[in-house]
Amino acid sequence: MASFTLNLSGQPSVKIPTKLQDKEPTFVLRYWMVAEIISQLAQGEVRNKNIIDVGGNGSLLPDMLNNKIDILDLPDNSYENYIQASALKMPIKDNEYDIAVTCDVYEHIPEKDREKFVDELLRVSKEYVVICGPMYKKESADAEKRVNQFFKDLTGRDHPWLEEHIDYTLPKEPLLIKQLKEKGYNHVQFDHGSLAAWELITKLSLIPIDRGVADDNETLDAISQLNKLYIKELGLKDFTD
Repeated sequence: MASFTLNLSGQPSVKIPTKLQDKEPTFVLRYWMVAEIISQLAQGEVRNKNIIDVGGNGSLLPDMLNNKIDILDLPDNSYENYIQASALKMPIKDNEYDIAVTCDVYEHIPEKDREKFVDELLRVSKEYVVICGPMYKKESADAEKRVNQFFKDLTGRDHPWLEEHIDYTLPKEPLLIKQLKEKGYNHVQFDHGSLAAWELITKLSLIPIDRGVADDNETLDAISQLNKLYIKELGLKDFTD
């Protein structure tokens, strides 16, 4: 795979579609960042690249890139270009795709299978692999536990995604880097987003689970407007800080 220098300064080339601008900001902005990376990898010629989003049930990439993207995941789905299969054994030929992407999936793979998961991503891609998701830091793990407890206080149960993060433990970046180096792959890594903002926004997004809030259109509209404000006014900071 070729080496790559990511440019996170200036105006990003990918624009967030209007219909996504009032959605949960951290989810939208993660996919926005991944879409921008893909755009830069493709040098603006995304339509000339064969791309797969592994574990991409709910993927925003087709809308972000305004392009057809193959999506592989386990749940039954009616997506266009959808492949229903395990990411640990993809029914895909070697080097089938120019770019393989996975967003918020790596941490949901049991620790014993994470190396195999990355090997599969590397196998099906002939140019680039993009892995986006939380890596282990004590402050990140602590923040996730607080958000999980907030959800539990609202519902009486653990948050299904955060419970997996806690049970499986967040991936350790040095192990991933070691795996890539041992296999001879170049890589670039970087952090993005504010952990404090993530915790606050995620808690805010969970509030409508409360039935009283869910039936309050005024509150829901206020949350939607806050989402839009954060995305439009602060989202670019992921690229310029």
